Amino acid sequence: MRLEAMRALFKGTTNLYIRADYAKDIIESVKFAQEFGLKKIVIVGGDQANKVTAFLKDNQIPVVLNPAHRLPNGTDEGVYLPYELPGILAKAGVKVAITYADEWWRTRNLAFLAGTSSGFSDVTPEQALQFITKNPAEILGVDQYVGTLEKGKQASLVVTTGDMLDMRGNAVQMVFIKGGKVNLDDKQKRLYEKYKEKYGQK
Repeated sequence: MRLEAMRALFKGTTNLYIRADYAKDIIESVKFAQEFGLKKIVIVGGDQANKVTAFLKDNQIPVVLNPAHRLPNGTDEGVYLPYELPGILAKAGVKVAITYADEWWRTRNLAFLAGTSSGFSDVTPEQALQFITKNPAEILGVDQYVGTLEKGKQASLVVTTGDMLDMRGNAVQMVFIKGGKVNLDDKQKRLYEKYKEKYGQK
C-alpha cells in the first residue's frame, strides 16, 4: 500500500521529476530511472544541462529550468549562461520550460524570463513564449486543455500594450481565464488614477 502512489510511474501514465543540476547527476539519475523501466522522466533544475544536450535529446528528456534572472552557479561559467540556457537547449532539440521554482509569488514575471531567453539566444520571441506556455503544458501532460490557443481548449489569454515579453513596455489590459474576463481592478490602480487626476500623466 505504501507504494501504491508510484504505480502510475511504472505504468507510464505520470512523470518522474528528478531534481538535478550537475551534468553527471543528470545522466546518472536518468539512467537509474531507466533501469526500472520508467519512461516519462523530467529533469528539474538543469543548470549544467547545456553540457549533456545530446544525451537529453537522444533520451527525449525534457528540462524544467531554474529561474534565469540570476548569476551562474559555477565560477568558471559565463555570466550570461542562465539567460542563454533555454535557447541553447531548445536549439539542441531538447524540450524546455522555464519556471520560478518554488517562488510562486514571482510567476507574474515569467514572461520576462522568456523575453530574456530570446534576447540572449537565437530563439525568436514566439519560440521563447512556448517556454512558458506550450512546452510546460506538454511536459505536464495537460496540453489537451491549455498551452496553445486552439479550438476545444480553455480560452485563457492575456492582452497587453507593448511587448508582453519586455518589462519596459508590457502593460496588461485584459485577462481571460477559461473564456471569462478577469477583473483587474485593485487598490493600487485606483490610487494611480487618483494621482493622474490630481497631478496629470507622468
